[in-house]
Amino acid sequence: MKVDSNPDKRNVRIVSPSEFLTRQEMIRALTLYADAYAEGLGGFAERFCEEVIKPNQERIDKALNQKYDPLYVAHVVEQAIHEAMMEAALAPQHSPM
Repeated sequence: MKVDSNPDKRNVRIVSPSEFLTRQEMIRALTLYADAYAEGLGGFAERFCEEVIKPNQERIDKALNQKYDPLYVAHVVEQAIHEAMMEAALAPQHSPM
């Protein structure tokens, strides 16, 4: 997630979901993601937004130093999980000696 740290847009930093979600929220994200795609239904972002982001919006906005739309934050988390899974799937496999 790109976060503008000041209004003149010269200071942008990349933020990992682990910087604004608690460990329990990260676990919930992974569980919801696995469930959503195992069932082939999708809908992760909407569920995660309602269950995790909205109830913790104030703390998350404070951690991000800016107010974001909660559904946008949920989509960013979904994309981060997807990218991590793709990276892991494409990583070279090392066989034990």
